[in-house]
Amino acid sequence: MKRLRNNSSIMQEKKENLSNEDMKIHILMKDKRWEKFPLKKICQRTLRLALVSTNGEIEKCGISVLASNDKEIANLNLKFRGFDKPTNILSWPEYDLKNDKPGALPKKLCKILESRGDELSLGNLALSFDTCQIEAENRLIKFKDHITHLLLHGCLHLLGFNHEEAQDAKRMEKIEINLLSSIGIKNPYQSEQCR
Repeated sequence: MKRLRNNSSIMQEKKENLSNEDMKIHILMKDKRWEKFPLKKICQRTLRLALVSTNGEIEKCGISVLASNDKEIANLNLKFRGFDKPTNILSWPEYDLKNDKPGALPKKLCKILESRGDELSLGNLALSFDTCQIEAENRLIKFKDHITHLLLHGCLHLLGFNHEEAQDAKRMEKIEINLLSSIGIKNPYQSEQCR
């Protein structure tokens, strides 16, 4: 198992090696409030950050993002997860990369990359402006920081990370905390731990 090196040095390497052309970000705006927000730029930055967790395994990839609202996200949440309520973010991974046992790293993407060529679509994410805004206000954090965290969380799901078991949740949270810290965003779980 490879350990993550110093995150700031990894981020610097990724910045040098990954250009925005290496990452295809498709955004469907279904709520006009998102238009005032630099979502594409944040998606690119966040996807680049999430790729640090692959230790260089993926370089050219893409995601699709639905930028919507509570009404539409509630419908999707009901349709795909059976929960009749809105949520902040939903994810639909293109590949089943979940780990084989709790606490293990997700399955490797190398074989998928070999069969798919240079570029890899990781999957789809959907964000609700309403829920994200309410959560940011309630936690007294910047909306941009909250969206960055949620997109990172979603991208990690697309890469096979999950929080279904306690060991997996701990691993995923640690990765999120370390990667967010590398770009100056405080631990998003700290305020939850204090409650």
